[in-house]
Amino acid sequence: MRAAAAVSKPSNLTRDVAHVLTNLALQNPGPSGTVYDVAAKPELSMERFIHRWVRYTGVGDDVILTALVYADRAAARGAQIGEMTCHRLILSALLIATKWHCDDAREMSFYAKVGSVSCNDLHRLERQLLSDIQFDAFCDSKTISEYRCAFSK
Repeated sequence: MRAAAAVSKPSNLTRDVAHVLTNLALQNPGPSGTVYDVAAKPELSMERFIHRWVRYTGVGDDVILTALVYADRAAARGAQIGEMTCHRLILSALLIATKWHCDDAREMSFYAKVGSVSCNDLHRLERQLLSDIQFDAFCDSKTISEYRCAFSK
């Protein structure tokens, strides 16, 4: 896998988003009975997981914030952000946000490798998150700015 040249080091925002997600996940330690569940607690921290996505895909802060918007929308409609679900839910949110922002999306096999899942799993995760957010992937600049401001305080 080759590293993307566009982004050499993830931003502080990436670290802050990972911290918020980690704290949310700790509040829900058990499985949810959904496609987002993992068999064992992931070894990679949320921060390193998101950093890995940024490193290999070359995305910026807008993609990270859009993924957080999607996670919030899914949670508002009942998806559980927990220790056993957070990585896979965020992976699907990062995938959809990357596709939303990037005109030159790559093959699913590439994204699956970055996310350490099979292509079939990634397709299922993507479909589930789209269903959870009722296929509302639109995220305007005002919403992204609101999320960015929340992290700059």
